[in-house]
Amino acid sequence: MKPYVDFHTHTFLKTHLNVDEIQNAKSPFTILDVDIPLNADQFAFNDVVDSQASFTQIVQGKGNLVVVSLFPVENAYTKATFIKLLKLLTKDLSKKLIQTIEKEQISYWEILMRELEHALKYQNTLHDVEDNGVKRQVSYKFIHSMDEFDAGRNDILHVILSIEGGHAFYENPQILNQNPANIINRIREFKTPTATRPRLSHITLAHHAQNRFANQAHAIPLDCAGKGGANPVGGYNPTGYGLTEEGKNFVRECLRETDIEKRILLDIKHLSVIARDDYYKLVAAEFPQTPLIATHMGVSGFSVRSAKYVKEGNLTDIVRGITEFTDKRCYKVHYNQIFAFELNRDTVCFNPWSINLYDDEIVKIIESGTSGGLIGLVMDERILGKTKSITNYHSPELFSKKTRDDRRPLLDAPLCVNGYLQGGVIEDDILDINTDPRNAHANGIYYFLNNWLHIVKIGGDEAWKSVCLGSDYDGLINALDIAPKANFIERFRQRLAEELPIIAAIKEVVLPASPEDLVDALLFDNAVDFLRKNWK
Repeated sequence: MKPYVDFHTHTFLKTHLNVDEIQNAKSPFTILDVDIPLNADQFAFNDVVDSQASFTQIVQGKGNLVVVSLFPVENAYTKATFIKLLKLLTKDLSKKLIQTIEKEQISYWEILMRELEHALKYQNTLHDVEDNGVKRQVSYKFIHSMDEFDAGRNDILHVILSIEGGHAFYENPQILNQNPANIINRIREFKTPTATRPRLSHITLAHHAQNRFANQAHAIPLDCAGKGGANPVGGYNPTGYGLTEEGKNFVRECLRETDIEKRILLDIKHLSVIARDDYYKLVAAEFPQTPLIATHMGVSGFSVRSAKYVKEGNLTDIVRGITEFTDKRCYKVHYNQIFAFELNRDTVCFNPWSINLYDDEIVKIIESGTSGGLIGLVMDERILGKTKSITNYHSPELFSKKTRDDRRPLLDAPLCVNGYLQGGVIEDDILDINTDPRNAHANGIYYFLNNWLHIVKIGGDEAWKSVCLGSDYDGLINALDIAPKANFIERFRQRLAEELPIIAAIKEVVLPASPEDLVDALLFDNAVDFLRKNWK
C-alpha cells in the first residue's frame, strides 16, 4: 500500500503558539491535547485546538511527504471571539505572544522567523513513534527538490515548506507602515535556499485578513470574527479590489526564475474572485508556463460567470438576497442551498462561498502550465459544504455598480433587485444536516466525494490526475468525522474506495480505473507527479 502525501498542513503552528519563548516549544512530534475545563473543546471547539497533524499522527496515518505551511497569526485574530475565549479557558496558548501581536509589538516577519526556528530545531532528530503497538524511530527532514524524496523510507518524514499569507513578509511591527523594497528582499531570501532558509514550494498570497497585496475571500463567520471583522489594520471583511500593483510585483518576484534563484509558485486559496481573475490574467500574459495551484479547497458547485448571481434585476436560484453589512464596506450575500444529491437520508450540498472554486476555475487550473495544475481538497467539513450557515460577505468588487480605478465589477449584474439594497432582515438558511450517529461517518465522506467528483465532472478525464489531499489539518479546522486527524487517514482511504463507486454512479461519473487505484492517485501519485515536474 502506498503512503500518503498532504499538500497543506500546519504542523508547527500549535506547538509554536503554545509557549512564550520559542526555545521551550515541544517537538512537532508531540500530540497536543489542549486543556480546556470540562472538555469544552469537544463541544464548542470540536477538538480543533488539539493536534491534528503532529508528525507522530502523520506517520501513524502512513504519511511520508507533507507540505507544511508557516503562518504568522494575523492581528485580526487577536480581536476574534474564539481566540479571546481560548485565552480565558486554557493555559495552552501563549497570552504573551497574542498580546504582542495585538499591540503591534512584533512584526509578522519576526513571527515567521520564530516558527521557522522551531521547525528547524528538531529536524534529523530521532523520535519514538508507536504505530499499532509497534515502536519505531522516525525523523523528519526538509527537502529542497524531489530528487531527495524516497517513497520507500518509512523512517524519514520528508517535509517541504510553504508560507500562508503575503503578510508574512511585513518586517515592520506597525502593520500599515511597510517598505515594498524590503518585502521583495525578504522574498529573495527564500529563492536562494540555505540551511536556515529552506526552499519553498509556494506562497499563499492572501489569508483571512486584508493585506496590501490582494483582496481576500471572506472565510471567518460573524459569530467567530468578533471585532476582527472590521479591524482597522487588516480585518476579516473583504473591502479591497483584486490584486494591487504591489501584489502584482509580489507575484512577479515569486515567479521570476534564474539559474540561481528558484521559482516560488503562488497558491490562489483565500484570494477574492477578482484577485484570482487578476492572477490568472497576469500568469497567462507573463508566465504562461506556470501551473496554477489551489492547495486546500472546496468547490462552489456552479460557474461564477454563467450564474450571474442576480440577473436582469431578479434574484437567481443561487442568491436569495443581498444586504449591506454593518460596516458599509461590503455586502452580505444570502445564498440558497446548492443541492448535490441525497443518499441514506443525507442531503449533500455544496458550499457556495466565494472562497471555493467555481466551475470556470476548475478547468483553468487543470489546463494550466505545460503539464497541468493541482487542486488540493481540504478536510474542513464547513468548506466542503457541511455547514449550517450559507451566508457570505463580498466586497464591492463583485456586486457594486460603481467603478473603481476604471474597472467594473466582475459580474455584469445589478447590485441587487432593481439596483437597490434590500431592506429589512433576511434570515440565514439553516441546512438540516442528518446527525444520526449511524450515518455520521458516511455523511462526512459524502461531502468529500461530492467535491472530488464535481471537479472530475467539470474538468474531464485529466482531472483524475489533478486532485490531491490538502487537508489544512492544524489550521483550526473542524475536520470530517471520518478522519478528524492525520492518524485516521488509513481508515479514510478504505472508506473512500468503498464509497467512490456509489457516489460516482449518482453523479454520473465513469471511473477510468479501480477505486483503489484512483484513491492512491488522489492520496499519493498526483501530488508526487506534480512536484516531480514542477519542483525539481
